[in-house]
Order: sequence, then structure tokens, then C-alpha cells
Amino acid sequence: MVTENIIDLFHDDLKEFFDFNKHIDMLSSSEKYDDFPRHVYLTDIKQDYLTLAPNDNSIIIKELTYEQALIYHKISQTFHPHLETVYCVLEREGHFISISEFIKAPDCLDYEQRSISLEESVAQFGNFSERDALIYICQLCDGIEALHKLNLTHNDISPKNILLTNAPAWEQEISLIPPASQRIWMKLIDFDISKEQKKWNHSVTTVMGTAPYAAPEILDFMHPTNRVDIYSLGCVLYYMLTGQSPKDTAMNAHKKQFRRNTMQLIHKCTTSYENRYKNVSELKTAALRGIQMLDSRLPKLIWHIPGFRSHTYWKMTLALTYYSCLIAAPLGSGYPFPSISVILISLIQVVILLIIFDIFHLEDKVPIYAHWKNTYPRLELALKIFIILLILIVSYNLGIFS
Repeated sequence: MVTENIIDLFHDDLKEFFDFNKHIDMLSSSEKYDDFPRHVYLTDIKQDYLTLAPNDNSIIIKELTYEQALIYHKISQTFHPHLETVYCVLEREGHFISISEFIKAPDCLDYEQRSISLEESVAQFGNFSERDALIYICQLCDGIEALHKLNLTHNDISPKNILLTNAPAWEQEISLIPPASQRIWMKLIDFDISKEQKKWNHSVTTVMGTAPYAAPEILDFMHPTNRVDIYSLGCVLYYMLTGQSPKDTAMNAHKKQFRRNTMQLIHKCTTSYENRYKNVSELKTAALRGIQMLDSRLPKLIWHIPGFRSHTYWKMTLALTYYSCLIAAPLGSGYPFPSISVILISLIQVVILLIIFDIFHLEDKVPIYAHWKNTYPRLELALKIFIILLILIVSYNLGIFS
């Protein structure tokens, strides 16, 4: 049996639903398995069965290996609006196929092809705004979380495996021109190299995923977990903002273009395994905070101040109380004019805050400090403590605290 005859093999199972004589296209050949390629086909549903896919009358038929068939069957048991819908998996004579939805390009995009990936969208229409990118990351987090609940990791999240499609009518605001993020939804596709977590009982022996978006533990043949998907999501967010993978360019090159919290989010996704977000729920929470900050009417300067940067109400309340006391201390000492020592003590506290929280990226403007921080990132906290102690010792010797 050669793969070109796979449609003939399953003809009796599918002929009632699909009109093969009228229209069938071979879209692509996937990687080779067992010395021959697996093909992907596009065909139409018969008019009598259009209720199966009311938004579009096309479906995707994909040849699968046995291992892939197990994964696709598991995914077919669930539904999520931000994952490619797998209707079923069929088997005949040791051959397997999946039947999945065809994801149509959004109507609001002037694009000549019937479908469009994130990679094609950025190439055609440019980068996304910071707000839209964070919204789409939240969508993808929802889809990935559903996948992780099935005990599966995707392992190949990249711009080419994310498709754009129409958002449901109920998602769009009632306005003349709703924003793009409410007219477009993103869906994750291609589960060909997805794996069950319990199957990772040894290190991988082949490189998986798309290199610019794959986590180091995959490329280094180490034991991967669901944090490989979190790493890839961070790379995808960076791609939406810049059109590049963080592996292809230094992140500092775009540091000043975007909010500090957004860059920190990307960094925490793509950092070492131990320091990465533990799950996609944590990542989504951070992305939602970023959206709230972008939507806030408060001056942007406020969100650089410690206590306000996390957008957490109890932290902001404590910070406001502390800063009020910090301001009131010199004003209430030696009224109407505070002593020089009180003013200096207040200034020292401000400097210490600047050092601890790196407000306005001051650390990067001191070459020696930036060099040590980047060369030995794990010693950053110790370096800050050393500088603060040095400031306190010098201040004490100058008699400021006497």
C-alpha cells in the first residue's frame, strides 16, 4: 500500500460525508516516517452534512503514524476554541487518518489565501501592538492549558503552527469597527510531535520542534515537561511584537520599545527551566496584568514605581502608605524646615529603592554593574545587597545616621 492510495483505502468510510470526486487537494507532505511521506488533504463536506461545520464546508484529512493517532484521538475527545478541532481518528489495515476542521482566514484581513498563519500575518501586515499581542497570548494560554490538562505537551509552538480565524460573533463588541483582537482569534494546530507527559520516561534522542522557538531542554536532548510550551509561548510573544525570535536578536535591542512588565514576562518564559513560569495559568495572569496596565488611565510613570508595577491592589496600598510616610518624615521633622540629616536619610532610602527595584533601568546605565549582572545573573541579589551595605557604611561614617 502506497500513501497516494490512502484516500482509496478509507473511501468506504468517508464517501457518505465527503464528495471526493468533486474536490480534493493534497496540501502538503509532512516529515517522512517508515520511509514514506504522510500527506495532508483538503476536501469538502457534502451539502447534506454542512451542520458539521457551519462556518466552512471544508475539512482536513491527515495521514498519521500510530503514535500520532493516539495523540490525535485523545485530542478529539475534547474541544477548545483555541485548539484545532479534531473530529475523529480512523484506522484501517494499520493505516491511520485524522479528520480536522479547516481553519479559515479572518474576513477582516485582505489576504488572498484561504488560511493564514501567524508567520504569514506578520510578514504581510506587520507586527502586533503590545496590547493585541498580550490578548492573543492569553488565548493561546487557554488552548495550551486545555492540552496540558490532557497530560499532553505540544512541543512545536511556533508562528507557523498558529492560525488566525474569525472570532465568534458574541466575542465582538457592538461597535462600528471593533478592535482586531475582538475580530480575530488564534488557534494552535499541528500536534504531530505532541507527547504524553507520562511517556517522558527517558531523555529525547531526536531534536523536536522549530529551533528558534524550541526550549533548550529539547535541543539539548534533555527530559522535557510542559514548561517547553511556556518557553515557546514567550518566543511567540516576542515574535508578535518584533517579527523576530528572541534567539535571533538580543532582547535588549527592543527593551525600550515595550513596557518593562512585558519584557519581564518574555524573559521569565524564556529563562532557565527552574526560573520559568510553572504553568500557563501563571503566564496568563501576568499577561492579563500587562493588559490592565496598558488600559489604565494612570500616568505611565506610576507603573515604574515599586509596589505599583505588579498591578496588585494590596501591594499598591502598602506602597502608597510607605511612600506617604517617606514624604511626611522630613516634612514633620524640625517643622517648618527639616534637618539636613533627615533629608539625607530620606534620599538614601530613595537610592536604595532605586537599586533594589532597578527603577527606570538605571542598572543598565552603569557599565560595570551591568557587566557583572549579565555575566553572573545568579549573583544579582548578592550584588545589590553589597551595594546597599556599602551605601549604609559610608553614610554611617559620614555621620548621617548619628
